[in-house]
Amino acid sequence: MGCPVDGGSAGLAWRTLRPSREDRSPFEPVTGKLLGLQMKAFFCTPSDETGTFRDSRALPNRALAGPAPTGRQRELTLEETGKMDVSENWSEIKRIFRASFKSSFHFAVATVNRNGEPHVTPIGSLMLGEPGRGFYFEEFPINLKSNLQVNKHVCVLAVNSSRWFWLKSLLLGRFTAPPAVRLRGTVGETRDATETELSRWQRRVNSVRLSKGHALMWGRMSKVRDIEFTAIEPVYIGEMTRDHWGSQSRTEHV
Repeated sequence: MGCPVDGGSAGLAWRTLRPSREDRSPFEPVTGKLLGLQMKAFFCTPSDETGTFRDSRALPNRALAGPAPTGRQRELTLEETGKMDVSENWSEIKRIFRASFKSSFHFAVATVNRNGEPHVTPIGSLMLGEPGRGFYFEEFPINLKSNLQVNKHVCVLAVNSSRWFWLKSLLLGRFTAPPAVRLRGTVGETRDATETELSRWQRRVNSVRLSKGHALMWGRMSKVRDIEFTAIEPVYIGEMTRDHWGSQSRTEHV
């Protein structure tokens, strides 16, 4: 007996099931092809030693979902995350920050203004250095600078926004690497950037050095602020992140 599913029928199934245009996700352009391959791989694999193929009515809802959940995961409290050592997790943090900048081109820096109201600033020039240390160029932020005069504590959020990373993780039913992380810390005073810091920044934007925007935005970068990171707040997304942050993750079994 031949395979009951081919690429055409799988594609037709996706076109029939996909959401309307206004509700489509950013994954839609590639989801159809990948789903077709997954369907074909499932149906066209013999179900037993007789070589017969699976009946389409036997397709389980979790065929693409990976291992069954084993419990319910919750985020750590601030007291618990304070016990996580920044230095010990620095390599993982730097990997997340690299993936975040590659996919998003910025990090979200949260501060509090004089009225106690939260404010978030996108910063693309933040770079990590030695464990627990980082810096960013202070060229454009206005509210951020004002807020730091009142309260120098910040929370930085880095998110891997790669479409492929998320689509692959959704198909597997788990994240192959932590998708995001928060760092809490204290910002120092404005100072002149060193030649090493300037050179490092120019390497980051070197690919667009010939553009008009490069000269307009980054031609006069000269002032930086240091950040000393003191605590990690992992981002947990239920069972999808069950494999990360080692023994620090907390899973409540139900």
